[in-house]
Amino acid sequence: MKKFIAGVIVGALVATGTSVYAASQITGMFADFNVLVNGNKVSLEQEPLVVDGSTYLKVREISEMLGYEVQYENVSRTISLSNDGKKYLTNDDSGKGELMEEKSVVEGKYIKDLATKYSEDGKLNAEKIKTAIENGILDVNSQDEETGDSLFILAIKENNFPVYEVLKYRGVDPELANREGKTPLHIAVIENNDFFYGELTNYFEVKTKIKDSDGKMPIDYADKTSSTFRSLRMYDE
Repeated sequence: MKKFIAGVIVGALVATGTSVYAASQITGMFADFNVLVNGNKVSLEQEPLVVDGSTYLKVREISEMLGYEVQYENVSRTISLSNDGKKYLTNDDSGKGELMEEKSVVEGKYIKDLATKYSEDGKLNAEKIKTAIENGILDVNSQDEETGDSLFILAIKENNFPVYEVLKYRGVDPELANREGKTPLHIAVIENNDFFYGELTNYFEVKTKIKDSDGKMPIDYADKTSSTFRSLRMYDE
């Protein structure tokens, strides 16, 4: 709750003044929701923010739509909302840009057009992804909003070794499934990619019996005459 309150204060100040911030961050994603006030759709300067399953709106913007006057006092870190014509704070620092903690928003787990956003010339760009992860803008286990494909799955589909190198040592989840329930191992088998199959089974030692939404395990997608099929038959789980 403490993070939420601080983040809301930032939202209220950003709308009215330029502030200097100290570093700190929360993770969230913007959501394309419709907002109605007394049954009428309203336009927001900034889309609602979803953090840990809860939706937040900017204090000043939504309060003024509801007929409330908003004040902010920096010294006491207090937000005042009133609709009775009275002012309850001695000082109103809303537009002064005082020093306060920043709560910067980074990309959430599901990202619209993930591959397109982090690609160049039609292929995932390792440097873009590395920079975004290191700067806290992108999570190593981010997934495409529509397909649920993770960066790892996208790297396998493209046979993109540079991107895999970025993900490998940064806590990537090697069993994170997409919206069809297919894990990276499912995809490696479907793509007949021996390199990624080897990395997943030998380096990550992933479970091989996980079923997708169609009830199929990775072995069910393997050519029965292939070495991959023979290899998968040897695993217990």
